[in-house]
Amino acid sequence: MDRKGDVAVSAGTRSARLGLFSVVALGVNTIVGSGIFRLPAELARDLGPASVLSFAVCAALLATVALSYAEAGGMFAKDGGAYVYAEEALGRRAGFAIGWSTWVATVLTLSTVAIAVPGQLAELAPGADGARISRAIAAALIVVLGAVNLVGRKPGAWTSNVFLVAKVVPLVAFVAIGVLWIRSAELTPFAPKGYGPLGHSLLLAFFALSGFETSAIPAGEAARPTRVVPIAVVGSILGAAALYVLIQLVAVGVLPSLGESERPLADAARVFAGDAGARGVAILGAVSMVGLCAAMAFAGPRLLLALGQDDHLPRSLAREHPRFGTPHLAVAVTTAAAAALVLVLDFRRLVDFTSVVLVVQYLATCVSVVVLRRRRPDLPRAVRLPLGPAIPLLGAALLVWVLAQAQWIEVALAAASQLVGEIVSFAHRRAAPGR
Repeated sequence: MDRKGDVAVSAGTRSARLGLFSVVALGVNTIVGSGIFRLPAELARDLGPASVLSFAVCAALLATVALSYAEAGGMFAKDGGAYVYAEEALGRRAGFAIGWSTWVATVLTLSTVAIAVPGQLAELAPGADGARISRAIAAALIVVLGAVNLVGRKPGAWTSNVFLVAKVVPLVAFVAIGVLWIRSAELTPFAPKGYGPLGHSLLLAFFALSGFETSAIPAGEAARPTRVVPIAVVGSILGAAALYVLIQLVAVGVLPSLGESERPLADAARVFAGDAGARGVAILGAVSMVGLCAAMAFAGPRLLLALGQDDHLPRSLAREHPRFGTPHLAVAVTTAAAAALVLVLDFRRLVDFTSVVLVVQYLATCVSVVVLRRRRPDLPRAVRLPLGPAIPLLGAALLVWVLAQAQWIEVALAAASQLVGEIVSFAHRRAAPGR
């Protein structure tokens, strides 16, 4: 396969194209997952009212990474996102490393967030978070989402769109009503512990704001991808960050004990909407998590499809179903892997591990933009960042700092997962005819 000749695949070669809203929805759905329902309390514990700065500052820093994705996304019209950029800029093996690690992160996110859904439902149905029933619910959710993605790319995207509206609209309502209940006394002193904890809070905000890169993964299925992907990547992180800043402002402004809360948004809603409001937010948390699962269930198979198309993994993973036109084997593998992992994985233990994988992916994209400017000036560029390499290099420096915060165990887990991918790829190459 001539990968260089494939980077500008015509957007008109496939049917049922994804529009701008669907691609933006995929990114926002990935960002607005479970984090915003868990992190406001931890941020407030570190910084008090000044915690509203965490999301704003982190978004400004991550914007350099998002802009790098925008320039890279404007060059390519095929599925894969960071994998495509790294392979073209850094070589075939580096591309596979990024593609595989991105798929692993997608599967881990899908399985661990699915496990968290029953915990939210327990607010209304006590016992739903029991060990056996919670895993059964999580596995069933993953299988249902796999079935939705099996019957067509449009139903999979529509599911993501529906969950975007279902969770963002209530969060906007939370802000619109809650802002009227903010008490100025709760906002002073603004930084009772000073600004020293801001560094740690930025690390937490990084976890919550990651996911914008998912908009770049199904580029091959988007209408006018070199235009849609850059807008979607930047738009999703800026939109989510603005919403997060307002949510944090409401939470810290209405709930004096925010730093001690286990369900910060539900407890804040109880102040101005009573117990019914708290239950509503708990339901919203479940909906938000299911929406994130829907986005991951849609994006994961597209990563395997890209790796199969480029012969890193068996080409059968890129084969389309004769009736539905979807990568049915890639959907099945992703669904089976995530459903199996819900039997053993814990959400909290995987946060740092997943973040290490994401940092490596982001870092590869920033570096790829700089390399592609030098090596591939012939590529079309719908977006070209100003200031030469300054923006992607600034993003890379930020990411190196974030990676330095990781513990050795997370780095070891990331290395182990990559080793599994290398073994699978090696076995495929050895088994393929003529190799």
